[in-house]
Amino acid sequence: MLANEDWRFRYIGLMSLSQLGEHVELNDMTPVIEIASKYFKDPHSKIRWAAFHIIGMVAGDCQPEFQTRFHQSIIPALLQSTEELVPRVLSHVLSCLQNFVEGMPEECTPPYIEPILNTVFPIVQNGKFKIVRESGLTVISSLAEASKTNFRPYYEKCIPYIYEMMKTYNKKEQKQIRGQSIECITLIGNAVGKEYFAKFVPEVVQTLLDITKNDISADGTDPQRSYVLSGWQRICVTLGEDFIPYLDLILPSLLKLVEDVIGNAPQEDNDYSEYTMPEEKKTKKERMDDIHRVNYNTFDHEEAETAINMILVFINELKKGFIPYVEKTTEIILKAVTYTINNNIRERAANCLPLLLEAVKESNYEFKDQVLVKMAHMFIGSLWQEVQKEFDPDTIMAQVVALRNCIDVCGRFMTQQELDDLSSKILKLLAESDKRKTEMKDMRQLDEDEEDNHTKTLEQEEEELHIGIADLIGVLFKTHKEMTIPLVNILYTQVLTKVLQPNMSDKLYKFGLYLIDDMIEFLGIELIPELWKELSQVIINFANHKTSELRQAALYGIGLLAQKSPAAFGDIADVCIQKVVDSFKIPKGNEAEKLYQYSLDNSIATLGKIMDSHSNKVNVPVLAKLWFTHLPLKKDKPEAHQQHEMLMDILLKGNASMLLGENGEGIGHLIKIIAQITDTKLSNDKIQAKMSQVLKSLAQGPTQALVEKAVVGLSELQKTRIASLLKM
Repeated sequence: MLANEDWRFRYIGLMSLSQLGEHVELNDMTPVIEIASKYFKDPHSKIRWAAFHIIGMVAGDCQPEFQTRFHQSIIPALLQSTEELVPRVLSHVLSCLQNFVEGMPEECTPPYIEPILNTVFPIVQNGKFKIVRESGLTVISSLAEASKTNFRPYYEKCIPYIYEMMKTYNKKEQKQIRGQSIECITLIGNAVGKEYFAKFVPEVVQTLLDITKNDISADGTDPQRSYVLSGWQRICVTLGEDFIPYLDLILPSLLKLVEDVIGNAPQEDNDYSEYTMPEEKKTKKERMDDIHRVNYNTFDHEEAETAINMILVFINELKKGFIPYVEKTTEIILKAVTYTINNNIRERAANCLPLLLEAVKESNYEFKDQVLVKMAHMFIGSLWQEVQKEFDPDTIMAQVVALRNCIDVCGRFMTQQELDDLSSKILKLLAESDKRKTEMKDMRQLDEDEEDNHTKTLEQEEEELHIGIADLIGVLFKTHKEMTIPLVNILYTQVLTKVLQPNMSDKLYKFGLYLIDDMIEFLGIELIPELWKELSQVIINFANHKTSELRQAALYGIGLLAQKSPAAFGDIADVCIQKVVDSFKIPKGNEAEKLYQYSLDNSIATLGKIMDSHSNKVNVPVLAKLWFTHLPLKKDKPEAHQQHEMLMDILLKGNASMLLGENGEGIGHLIKIIAQITDTKLSNDKIQAKMSQVLKSLAQGPTQALVEKAVVGLSELQKTRIASLLKM
């Protein structure tokens, strides 16, 4: 197709290539880049557009690996292409550049900030076409967001001009770019930090208030509205507690907006009561469909959703600083939790409740303990009332998550009777979900093909709800421990024996494994000694399951067994170790790469936990070698932090030869591990300080040459990371 003289065939060929990043896992994108680059200067504008589209799509789908590998060639090529004369193509060049920059690792950005600003700013200032100027401004926003503190040397030159756009662009045709200027200036502020952005804040805040009051049309079509609301959230995140003085200017209008929407909606109109009242002649699926039909999604509702999201951000960022507004906010959010017309509003309101509890918990309020317990009971009561009326599994799931988080914030606050009552409600919810799932399954067998997918989806949603309920039960184990033993006995005899039978779905198995993991982690062998052997055996049986998610849960459970029952683990240590070793050999199935990698991460972490907890009972040198060979972890952040810190501790405590060999043959692998995890979510400041110590000790004396040789084979980004650690 690319060889065809007809431009339409070449266009289709290029557009097909643009889909690769989304649908195909490619280790090397070089051939695709080479093909796209050939058409950057094609005589036909649509072919040039399609060539840039490839880069933009792949940059979005394959970040940050794509950016890390190709930034040195792609960015200069795109900057050179800004000489493009066709406005629509130039806009696409800039969109492509924005996509690429958006996915760049922070440490890659410094060489490009000035060249990009020097190229793009003149386009934003002097461009003749609105579409081009808007795309250019988005590039600057993405560049600031990706660069973070690296943007500090440039922000003082950028902000005044962007602020002038924000202040003066008030014509109807300028509203979109004005909104983007709000986005840009608040993203820059977020990137450079409070101490740098603070001097511009008063003017920016006042202008945002003026725009909100005077320049936003009320018909729902004004693009400035969403930018203003998002801008407030960014300013709050940037300023932290320093945002508190502005709450009085912003929060009342948000609360009023939510109150007006939920107070004025015609909840009893349109025969809505017909759909909320149980009907003997209707199946639950029909009632759910009825609710979906009346789940109004008007402009007002979208506004209320956005307002609640803002309130959520304010509470989360300000915590105890939000205390003066907790009472009024609680009053309105509890009304929103019961708002029958719109699922999204109910879900977002539920998300606010645990954060309100956190605000009280962190405050210096004199009677906060009593207030916290009172609020917790009020929130739990309100949420359970809604759960019992709710038919939509997604909304029930959001409410269950909110319940879990409320309990987690408050800790141990229930009496035995209150806990038993709550346990009964949870078991009833589980039974109702089971009943709905059975109805869906029966219906799927009767329905025509066109209904099959719908009922199957609903069935899967119920299974996801089971997992959410497992998390809720787990937090009861965590917070109320021995008080949950009656619940444990019911779960073991009536629930686990059922969901762990042969030929059940993977999601039900996952539900059961999650419950068992939580029992082991939070109750321990001391509280459930008579169940320990049976629970351990279930975990072991699933440790080599073909499904990655189940394997991960079981392997995590083996790690818990090693940590929580040092004496009892000795009897099963050999079989557990063998299961972990065998798990490394299980090939990837049809599941996503991410799920498969999470399972591998848990295999590695479990080996580390066994070594750490039973060093006197297992062959540590053999296990350590296998563990070290499979490092680093790549997806599971909490486990990665534990295992990577453990690696550094072993090396710093004088046990380096166990991992690196007597002649340092493992140094090359160690350098690769450090280069891969530095400045990523798989590390933290504490780990990086220890990595710096390890590197400095190895980069001198007899191992210096081995370190230098290992560094040569790294990418430029990885070499930069190693150099930065050596300078710490």
